Amino acid sequence: MSAQDSLWTSTSLTQGNELRPRSRPPASDTVDSSQALTSLRRHITARTDARVVVGGQLSGHQGAMPGVLEEALLPLQDGRPLYVAAGFGGAAAAIARVLGRDVPDWAPPDFPSGADAASVALQQLTDVAANTVATEDGLEDAERRQLAVTRRPGDIAALVALGLSRLQRRL
Repeated sequence: MSAQDSLWTSTSLTQGNELRPRSRPPASDTVDSSQALTSLRRHITARTDARVVVGGQLSGHQGAMPGVLEEALLPLQDGRPLYVAAGFGGAAAAIARVLGRDVPDWAPPDFPSGADAASVALQQLTDVAANTVATEDGLEDAERRQLAVTRRPGDIAALVALGLSRLQRRL
């Protein structure tokens, strides 16, 4: 048994209260990781009320597109609130920029780096946002802009909680 296999080995009790090793089933060679990641993200989106995106890489992804971009795209398609905390850069900063939630004066023109590598996914996000009725997130424009530039975890949590609490009161 390899070291990697031992990480995935669990044990079970027999009727005689003896521990018996139980290995994971062999992985299928036919699993498409890109398709699996998209399916996982769709599953999670269907079971959540809102999505918060922070950071994320724009290149070197394993899925159909960078993960955080896909995770932003799916709730927009489903009409669910999307909270974009872009102060840490990465994919969230690119999302904030294409959705018009960012104040572009604070960052250099090529920020976030690597956005050109994800241009197709960003264009798809732009198209979905343009053809979708804006989803209410419970935030005012100024609060949405603050969320887009802050690097303070407490501010991110407070703004998301504020938006969700406002939505809850409106229901």
